[in-house]
Amino acid sequence: MYTLPKKRFFTLGKRRVAHNLEGEGEPLLCVHGFPTTSFLYSGIIPALSHMGFQCGAPDLMGLGDTLVPNQQDMSIESQGTYLFQYHREVFDQPQVLIVGHELGAALALTLALQKPGMVRALVLVSPLFYDAWPTGAMTQLKRAARVPVLFHGLMRSGIALHTAHKTLRSGFYDLPSADRYVTEFLRPFRNSPSSHERLRSLLNDLNPRLTVTFARYLHRIRIPTLIIHGEKDPFVPAATVHRLAGELPSASLVTLRECGHFPQAEQPEIVASLIAQFAQKLP
Repeated sequence: MYTLPKKRFFTLGKRRVAHNLEGEGEPLLCVHGFPTTSFLYSGIIPALSHMGFQCGAPDLMGLGDTLVPNQQDMSIESQGTYLFQYHREVFDQPQVLIVGHELGAALALTLALQKPGMVRALVLVSPLFYDAWPTGAMTQLKRAARVPVLFHGLMRSGIALHTAHKTLRSGFYDLPSADRYVTEFLRPFRNSPSSHERLRSLLNDLNPRLTVTFARYLHRIRIPTLIIHGEKDPFVPAATVHRLAGELPSASLVTLRECGHFPQAEQPEIVASLIAQFAQKLP
């Protein structure tokens, strides 16, 4: 398994952005989902950087090691603006290929709609869209976030993180190092009351209704799109993926056998190869 070098940090407005940046060449923006971090891409970034990509993988606002001020809006719209600003700060080219996982795929689609000049093409991995999120225990955690006393009690007791670890672990189909990934995803929320409040704010800001609204405009996204889905994904139904592939005019779908919700970690060589082959065919 590949490991990334130590994260880099820089200031973007009032935020301290944590990210991984590696390689030279075609810009590739790697967007993780919820509640994961840029560590999800540790299995594919070194390979892609050797294939001629400059890979930038920021931690989203409220997740990983990116720090935001109190009262920071962390909705899907604001996360999209954050990624747009990140692109302008890090890459020296006007357009970028975006790889988005899970909720990160929804952010990628949002950018394609709202900032069409920025997005050259899309790779959507295990995409969450429509009303298919949040799922499982994350639905319960989002409900608890509405009641601060309840939420902070669940976090302090360790119940919330234990449940989140178990849920995320179940998303991996067959990966011996799955616990390493999950531990790193949740590390920022251990023993830190301020991070607990940041997570509560993020859960309240994320609104599934927005992706339902955006679904009406998918036909406007005509850029090349590759969708990658694991056949054993317990969180994203095949029906959702096929519907998305059918509503995006220039989309193709690849289903990975013996793969769960985290293809970048479970089958990194295959995913990196699919991305490289897809990019080579772009006009």
